[in-house]
Amino acid sequence: VGVDRRRTLPSFSHRRLKDLLSGAPQGTGEKGKLVFFPDIYADYNDPELGYRAIALLRSLGYSVEVPALKWSGMPYISYGDVAKATEVAEFNLKVLEPFVTAGYGVVATEPTAAYMLTEMYPNLVPGTASKKVAEASTSFFARIQGDLAGAKNITAAFPTEEPIGFHIPCHERALTGGVPAIAFLERAGFKVKVVETGTCCGMAGTFGMKHGALGYDLSMAVGDRLFKLFEESKTKLVASESSVCSMQIIDGTGLRVMHPLYFVKTV
Repeated sequence: VGVDRRRTLPSFSHRRLKDLLSGAPQGTGEKGKLVFFPDIYADYNDPELGYRAIALLRSLGYSVEVPALKWSGMPYISYGDVAKATEVAEFNLKVLEPFVTAGYGVVATEPTAAYMLTEMYPNLVPGTASKKVAEASTSFFARIQGDLAGAKNITAAFPTEEPIGFHIPCHERALTGGVPAIAFLERAGFKVKVVETGTCCGMAGTFGMKHGALGYDLSMAVGDRLFKLFEESKTKLVASESSVCSMQIIDGTGLRVMHPLYFVKTV
């Protein structure tokens, strides 16, 4: 099917995010109302990540809903199929606009999804709906950054005195520069060491999964400098908000890479 055999692909879960959320307690809503946008990874590959995100939001005082949404549509943009990307955007906007009109914000753990909501949807589907959704949308840690100071339930899942290596995905670099996620890890008690080239890690979404020279080979060549920087940093554990960046760093370094939400105890 064109996927390179050397690429380590994520597993798929037997349960989806909605299955994990069945019966989970709702937040009070005193901090506000949110829609969680899981995208593909936090719904099909790692629903535990989505569960952790929603549980934390609810514990902080947010009520959270997860309506039936499609993926963000970024792969269509990457491969030039603007018509398909627009179709996905129109579907998601139709679902999200009533929530935003009712006072909900929209939040996503996947930086690419947050970027699509805030930057790309208004270009794909110009109008009031996309503007309202864009203004109401944020990446996950940007949403809770103001809640960290008084939060009592953000504690490290394991003790370590060694710094955590941190990679900033391209789309999160464009949105927040990774600052909120770093603040989250530091609030939990970790020392954070940013390891960066300032450019793409080389994965570029699904591009790095493709077989051959214009795919896996090129993605690993682009990532080579970053891999060497991680080796030089002497860090043994890495945090990144992006699912695909995590795959790239794992394959290029052999290091363990986790989303920042896995560094704290489950609420």
